[in-house]
Parts: sequence; structure tokens; C-alpha cells
Amino acid sequence: MRTYTIIPAQTFSFEYRCHCCGKKTNFITSNKFRVNANHNLLDVWLIYKCEICDYTKNLTIYERISPKKINSLEYEGFMNNDLDLAFQYGVKKDMFNRNGLTVQTDVKYTITSENLEDDEKNFEIINPYGLKIKTIKVIADILEISKNKAVKMNKNGEILFDYDYLQLKNNIQIM
Repeated sequence: MRTYTIIPAQTFSFEYRCHCCGKKTNFITSNKFRVNANHNLLDVWLIYKCEICDYTKNLTIYERISPKKINSLEYEGFMNNDLDLAFQYGVKKDMFNRNGLTVQTDVKYTITSENLEDDEKNFEIINPYGLKIKTIKVIADILEISKNKAVKMNKNGEILFDYDYLQLKNNIQIM
């Protein structure tokens, strides 16, 4: 079965009341970390900023943690503002949830594929980051057809799937 994986092309953003703008605005990642030592414990944040005025909001990654409990490569990444590490944390929904924020998961994405078996009738779509994308849109992208044609094929029973929006794991059948 061919497996397709949906990968976000950018980190998640969120709406938050900006104290400088005085209204809810979109906050995007700065791709920078803040590390603060308090006695023998560390706090680590990923810094987000208002899209309009650059006002910042720190999102907690680690709070009051012993430096020994952080992987040394990860710690070095925090200290050097590693872009890949910032991306990894910028697409972790649980980090946003822990910070009391709702992410906007309607982001641009890429599709990677892996062919495990030659089966042109069935394939699987993995959505590991829980992006909010219509299933029919991704199917049209994969099959390289228009969205309208994919909708017609679905109505005619030529393409079968369970949900309007992608779940974490989706099985697609082509009749």
C-alpha cells in the first residue's frame, strides 16, 4: 500500500490578544528560544511574536527542569536557536495546549510518499500533525486531478473515504 504523509511547510500560529495592538492578532514563531536558569533549574521557551508589531509571547517548553534531564543536543539547539528544533516545537500541538492556546492548523503543507506495496487501488494518508485539511483536497493533489473531478468521483462511489477532514490516519479506496 502506498503511504502519503502530510508535513506542514510552516509552524503553527495562534491568535492572542496583543498588549501593544490592543486586539487579538496572529502570533508567529520567531524561531528563537529563551533559556533562563533559576538556581539549578532551567526554564525554556519558544518565542512567538505578533505579526503586526513584534510584541512577544513566550511559550513554555520546559519549566523548572534539571539541565541533566534535557538531552545535550537539544540543550545545545536551544542555546543556538536551532531552526530545525524551533520547527519541531512549532508544530507540536501539545505544547500549545499546555500553554492554553488553540493553534491554527490550516497551514501550507507538502506530501511525501512511500511505496510499501504495489497497490494502486488503496492508499493511506497519514496526518501526524493533525492539520485541518479537507480529505478530498489531498486526494485530488495525490491523484493529480482537479478537486471538482475528485468530488464527482466520490459522489459516484469511485473514491471511498470516511471523513470530510483528514484524521491522523486515513484509508482511501479507489474502485
